Amino acid sequence: MRLVAAAITRIEGDIVEEFVRHNLRYVDRMVVVDNASFDGTAEILASLEREGLPIDICRLEGADWLETSSPTMATDLVRRAFGLYGDAEYVLPLATDEFLKVESREAFEAELTRLDGRHAIAREVTYLPTLDDDPTETSVLRRIRKRALHEPSHTANAFPNASFGRDPHAFMTPGGHGIQSWTGTGVPLEGAFIAHFPVRSIAQICNKALLGWTEVVAQGFDETDGFGVHWKPFYDRLRSGHAWTDEDLLRIAWAYVGEGIEWPELIDDPLPPVERRYASGPMDPMKTAVEFSRQLALEVARLNRLYGRTFSSGNPAFDA
Repeated sequence: MRLVAAAITRIEGDIVEEFVRHNLRYVDRMVVVDNASFDGTAEILASLEREGLPIDICRLEGADWLETSSPTMATDLVRRAFGLYGDAEYVLPLATDEFLKVESREAFEAELTRLDGRHAIAREVTYLPTLDDDPTETSVLRRIRKRALHEPSHTANAFPNASFGRDPHAFMTPGGHGIQSWTGTGVPLEGAFIAHFPVRSIAQICNKALLGWTEVVAQGFDETDGFGVHWKPFYDRLRSGHAWTDEDLLRIAWAYVGEGIEWPELIDDPLPPVERRYASGPMDPMKTAVEFSRQLALEVARLNRLYGRTFSSGNPAFDA
């Protein structure tokens, strides 16, 4: 069975190497779209490719990076993957913080085979940071070892099979959590899960909030649209100058599992660690804000040139 993973990454140098190495244990090939990262992510991906790992990297620049934040992102990614790998039987759209949690490649393949050509649905299990984690440990899989025992939200990922590529009307719901097609919405898997590591450090969550909500606003959406709205409270905290604490990090992590004020029950269930050869730069939110502002300014300048817009200072002597 030919299995392909597909992902879009943006400023996730703290986890991207582990994401690639781990998931390649269970798929034949991977396509990674680097969404104009500037934290070392691109260099790490290039190093992994030079090692000979079966990955194909697409680097977005200029106006292209904004399109990956749209509600059609997951559909576009899946269609790109089926177009690149015509012999793929399943495409697994994953975020860079999502790791396949299966007993083995053989067991995973056997479960997909039992679906008899139908789409698959894999439930997420959320791994959470704790105050006991070693802050000096750079490996995410070694540092964050515990997951929530109960998850009220029951978030899942959809894995479309090859029929998706032949159905022009098929689409993935935002985030790749569901699928609609003429062959159905998917069958839940029993022995395959997605280990999700959404919250890893204060700097990482600040970067995600800064990029996430700004990109939503840049596309003309707001909180009434529902798309990307989970980033707005964090973004508002950044704007207010709120001093983030370890307790904030824990409560943000809990929000991914369900609403409430009590800390969820955790169990120790670590994923097997993978080799980590390459270090990323520090995830400095100020650097992110400065570089992202530059990217937005360049895009505004490109649009002004495209549409022939000019600006007046309001001072005739200066404009002359």
